[in-house]
Amino acid sequence: MADKLKIAVLQMCTGTNVQANLGQVTQQIELAAARGCQCVVLPENFALMGAASELKQQLAEPPGQGSIQKFLADLARTAGLYIVAGTILTRSPTGKLNAACGIYDPKGDQIHCYHKMHLFDVQLSAQERYAESDEIEPGQEQITFNIGPFKIAPAICYDIRFPEFFRKLSSEGVHLFVVPAAFTETTGRAHWEILLRARAIENQCFVAAANQTGCHQDNRQTFGHSMIVDPWGEILVQAEKQPTLLVSELDMQRLLQVRQNLPALTHRLSVWNNCFTGTTQTE
Repeated sequence: MADKLKIAVLQMCTGTNVQANLGQVTQQIELAAARGCQCVVLPENFALMGAASELKQQLAEPPGQGSIQKFLADLARTAGLYIVAGTILTRSPTGKLNAACGIYDPKGDQIHCYHKMHLFDVQLSAQERYAESDEIEPGQEQITFNIGPFKIAPAICYDIRFPEFFRKLSSEGVHLFVVPAAFTETTGRAHWEILLRARAIENQCFVAAANQTGCHQDNRQTFGHSMIVDPWGEILVQAEKQPTLLVSELDMQRLLQVRQNLPALTHRLSVWNNCFTGTTQTE
C-alpha cells in the first residue's frame, strides 16, 4: 500500500575479506527483495571492518567511483529496491577519508551520500580507545530522501547520541531515521536500545538501525541487537547477537495517529516560538 514501507536491516559480522563481505550482502539483499522489501539498511563498515590503516587507505574509493560503489549500484538495480549503504571509506580532498553512506535507488543511481558528522573519539577504559578523527574527516551536511510518502534521513552510529541532530531533521518533516552502526559491546550494552528508542519517542518517528555484531579481526567487539522502532518507542523487531536480516512493515497511519494523539511536536514548536516572542503559557 502507498502509505506503508517494507524495510529490512542487515546485521553482519564484517571481516577484512571484502569479497566475502559483499557476498553476504548480495545474499541478504536478494532475500529481502524476495520478501517484498522496498529498502534495505546495511551496517556501518559493511564491506571492510577490523583492517589495518594501510588497508583502509588502499581500499578507499573516490566519491562516486570504484568497485564497491559499482557493486552497490548494480545490486540495487538488480534487486529493484533502495539500499542505504551503511558506510564505506571514500577519499576526502583534505587527504583524510570520509565515512560515506550512499543512498541507491531501484534504478541503481546514487541519489544522495551522507558523510558521518560525529566521530567516535573516546577512551572507554585503559584498554579500549577509539579515535575516528585520526583517519576520518567529519561530514558537514545532513540529507533526506523520499520513498513514497516517507521522508527519510540517515544517521550513522555515534550520531545517535546527539538529539539536536535528529530534532533538526524531524522539524523538516522526517518520518524515518535509518541508522547504520558499528556500536561497541561496551557502549551498546549500556546505551544502544535506550538511545534508539529515545530518538523515536522524542521525534515521533520510525527508527531502523542496522548494527555490526560479534568479534572482528582487530578484536573489536560489537553489540548487535539491530532493531526497528515505531514512533511510540515500541520495538517492532530486534535481533540478538547472530548475523541476520530483520524485516518490518512501517505504517504511516501509525505515525500520524501517534502524532495526533500526543501532539508533542506541535507543543514543542509553540513553546520554542514563545521563547523568542517573550510570551509565556500557564495552566
